[in-house]
Amino acid sequence: MWNQIYGSTTACTEAAPGIPLWYAHYDMNPSFSDFAAFGGWTTPSIKQYQGTNALCGLSVDRNWRP
Repeated sequence: MWNQIYGSTTACTEAAPGIPLWYAHYDMNPSFSDFAAFGGWTTPSIKQYQGTNALCGLSVDRNWRP
């Protein structure tokens, strides 16, 4: 969405320094292999790779971090 909002993946690079990035891509793949740098972020911290999932009778989103 960054590109759609700012018009470029390199726009507003001052947003990233020191702020960890948690991004969502529901591809069922717990890795950062799909990540493309944007807005000054070159590496994410956490990925939400699966939305609404049942676990022990609860509804959860699944996240991954190395």
